[in-house]
Amino acid sequence: MAIFFTSGEKKKRAGIYQRYENVGTPPVAGANDGVVAAVVRSSWGALGKVQQFESYEAVKEFFGPVGVNDTYSYLEDVFNGGAKLVHVVRMGQDGSKGELMIMDNEGMEAEPKNLIKVSTKYNSTRQFKVTIQDALGDPAKKELILYENNVVLEKIEFPAGSDHTNEVEEFLKIANQKSAYLDFEKVDGAEGTKLGRLSEAEIIGGANPVVTNEDYSKAFSLLEIFTWNALVLDTYEMQTQMLAYNYMKRIYKDGRMGFLVLGEPTTVPFETRISHAKSFNDYQVVYVGSGYVLSTDEKIDGVRAAGRVAGMLAGFPSNQSLTHKVINGAVDTIEKLTNYQYEQAIENGMVTFSVSSKGLVWVEAGITTLVTPTGEDDEGWKKIKRTKVRFELMQRVSDTVETLIGQINNDSDGRATVMQAVRGVLNAMVVETKILPGATIELDAGNPPVGDSAWFVIAADDIDALEKMYFTYRFRYAAID
Repeated sequence: MAIFFTSGEKKKRAGIYQRYENVGTPPVAGANDGVVAAVVRSSWGALGKVQQFESYEAVKEFFGPVGVNDTYSYLEDVFNGGAKLVHVVRMGQDGSKGELMIMDNEGMEAEPKNLIKVSTKYNSTRQFKVTIQDALGDPAKKELILYENNVVLEKIEFPAGSDHTNEVEEFLKIANQKSAYLDFEKVDGAEGTKLGRLSEAEIIGGANPVVTNEDYSKAFSLLEIFTWNALVLDTYEMQTQMLAYNYMKRIYKDGRMGFLVLGEPTTVPFETRISHAKSFNDYQVVYVGSGYVLSTDEKIDGVRAAGRVAGMLAGFPSNQSLTHKVINGAVDTIEKLTNYQYEQAIENGMVTFSVSSKGLVWVEAGITTLVTPTGEDDEGWKKIKRTKVRFELMQRVSDTVETLIGQINNDSDGRATVMQAVRGVLNAMVVETKILPGATIELDAGNPPVGDSAWFVIAADDIDALEKMYFTYRFRYAAID
């Protein structure tokens, strides 16, 4: 019978010893598409907490109807663009919860007393109303009904008080467990055992948090631990955009790759928008300075247009270009630009929308704000597609070899394992038509391995999209025999 031994172990007795090794390479990491990060001002939700949503229906269900103080509606455009997952942070400080008092003894005493304090779960201005009444068809039960804008949000049934049932205690236990909107607390010293009836009583006193640039900075930091393709804002205020930009540059140095997608409304002069886009001159920034009209005649630009482009950028795989990608649901552009203006936008790194010969509204050119490449940058970084391929290659290589760190020796065999794993990523991306065949990895001849470190050089050519076609037509009046 063979006994197991560990690597390097020497047994004392004569015999047969066995061990096994994993001689394969780690699985090739795939692309991480369809993920967007967003910061919002809202009338609902926990402050300073990242929430994940996989659809706009889930967003609406959680945040409630869009009101005058809400900006999260642009998340609909993010999902319409193609996002599959959105990390959302509600920002702000202070504010207050709305409150309502439920009185005791069904309000029949000469001086009914406060029995239960009702509070909204979050600091909010949402307009809730509460009814407490006998449950229809069941005299042994009562129900609490919560309304907003005359729409029933939830009904909570609880046992009516009896010789064997304490109505208040049963209500508190059930309501606090089931309500998604309200918290209930018995008032100190209150002795009543039955709830007073209410008829669409208003919850009042709630206030939304105040949002400052400091809150944006805190929200950005919360998103840092997640992997996403694009970050979008709920504002086009320049100071906040610069905060986001500086954040993106900082986390990029730490290996966090993604795009910042900004938008500016068409009410801003065209030349000003052009200037703002050009000022970034950075392949991590996509600046949307155009807008389109939906079939409902609703005009979409600024933050919402940026949300749509961010969703498209994140949702489409990197082997597809955003250039001439159709905006579903759009029927026209907000402004009519000339050929010269479109060329100016492209030259200055501003994304615009145009109309095809078939009347479809699409992205004119999928470009970043990089205008003048310097240093190690090249013209490829001007394209969203090529930048996304390069980000993806670096991220997939990192994700693939991460499991090898500390688990292999820094010898020829260990380094060969690393190179084999990277070749797996390169080969996969060739098959996916994201890079051209012939991509290589080799040891860096100028930096030989030493100690616990090894240097590698990866050479890969990312594939651009065919965006410009030139045709030469040759005609003649008559053929010559």
